[in-house]
Amino acid sequence: MAPFSTPLRMIPFIGIIILLFSAVALSQNPSTTTTTLPSAPHKNARSSVIDGTGAATQDDTATFDDASTHPTNHNGVAISTVALFTLAMAAATGLGALPFFFVELDPQWAGLCNGMAAGVMLAASFDLVQEGQAHGAGSWVMIGILSGGVFILLCKKFLERYGEVSMLDIKGADATKVVLVIGIMTLHSFGEGSGVGVSFAGSKGFSQGLLVTLAIAVHNIPEGLAVSMVLASRGVSPQNAMLWSVITSLPQPIVAVPSFICADSFNKFLPFCTGFAAGCMIWMVVAEVLPDAFKHALLMGSASGIAFVLAVWRPLQLLVSSKMGFIPLAFLLTTGAAFTHTLGSSVLGFGGRKKVSANNLPSVSGFPMSIHTLQAFLSCGTVGLHALAEGLALGVAAPKAYGLGRHMVLPVSLHGLPRGAAVASCIFGATDSWQSGLAAAALIGFVGPMSAIGSILAGIDYSGLDHVMVFACGGLFPSFATIVMRASRLDSRKTSIGVGVGVGFAVLCLTCTKLVCLHTPYCNSAPEAVR
Repeated sequence: MAPFSTPLRMIPFIGIIILLFSAVALSQNPSTTTTTLPSAPHKNARSSVIDGTGAATQDDTATFDDASTHPTNHNGVAISTVALFTLAMAAATGLGALPFFFVELDPQWAGLCNGMAAGVMLAASFDLVQEGQAHGAGSWVMIGILSGGVFILLCKKFLERYGEVSMLDIKGADATKVVLVIGIMTLHSFGEGSGVGVSFAGSKGFSQGLLVTLAIAVHNIPEGLAVSMVLASRGVSPQNAMLWSVITSLPQPIVAVPSFICADSFNKFLPFCTGFAAGCMIWMVVAEVLPDAFKHALLMGSASGIAFVLAVWRPLQLLVSSKMGFIPLAFLLTTGAAFTHTLGSSVLGFGGRKKVSANNLPSVSGFPMSIHTLQAFLSCGTVGLHALAEGLALGVAAPKAYGLGRHMVLPVSLHGLPRGAAVASCIFGATDSWQSGLAAAALIGFVGPMSAIGSILAGIDYSGLDHVMVFACGGLFPSFATIVMRASRLDSRKTSIGVGVGVGFAVLCLTCTKLVCLHTPYCNSAPEAVR
């Protein structure tokens, strides 16, 4: 693919657009219009009757010309006003690049910049979803989200098939991501521009449009920062980063004027357009930008922190509530840890004796698997054992809580979220494949419901399940201890941060589960399974 031209070559194009809007503004400026003599109102006076007193009575059927027929005035707002305000709104995007004129971005902060950019894009996508739903067409918003995700996937496949992408001296995969980020941010500006135009044409006119314009102008600053961080982290100069940030918002004034003139027509397409832009950004964040924000040490540290909280949460509950003594608790934890360590060592030792290279293991299909990757999969197996034990407890509680109903969805989902995050982080950190991470998390996620259904069909009671749960918790310690030690050798600082993030995330999820659970029949009918 031919390299993208430098943004400096876009200056004439931007100048033409600015001159075009300035010409429109001057042509509509009230100070340049000639003074006209006052004329009678456009009114049909044929139904007026003048009596002998000189008073005129007007029939209710009298008609007036609609003021909206004048092309330069909608609810008292001129087209030039919309053009100038939206042009200034788009220019606010360039403010996001100002920090990079004073601070040189070190390559080691690229992960942080990508993470912040992902957060801004994700927040903007949810804002677009809410905006689309406000127009009363939630189904079209959902269709737009799905269409946006498919669109970005097809674009990525097309760019990969077309050849090597080059942009701003960036080549390869990084250039592809930059192209997609800039393209998506530009695409979502179309929806924002149409929203501003429709707001100026609304019932409140200028006041409503001004508020929306100011809100989006402020909203454009972090979006410009997001684009600039993606570019600056890959060596692009601050001037080019600022220019490309402004370019991504140019569709806002371009679309705002037509949408102001044809407000009704644009209003019908807003739900799908906002959903489409949101779907593009969500897919881009999850599949491209966010993975760049994480490194192996950080991911493995996060997974280990989550696993540590899962391992101690239920045993501490049993110890504090005096349902199990310290000695049997310690014995079961030690037994689970010894069992997992022995099994894992045997599997790794068997593979090590038949390794085909220094770090590769043969598989059934002949595809080499890293020893560290196999260790990550074994660790995820211990998380699956933990999910199996909790699923059995869920199956005991479900019949007493009116079955597997909607009242159980929220607490069970919150409780399973840390497990899914631990598995996805661990697999992605070991394989560099987010598809494998999502697939492994989904597979582990099915273990709990399947064991719950089996528990219901078998009709087991709760006796002995606490011992199984503590045994499963013990198995988490040796598996993830190995992973966190390897991560520490890679980068001890990132590993420590990852462990802290994982611990905080798991504690938050499990605490919220407890609070939600206390107000559902799940806890009230089977307290022994959850307290």
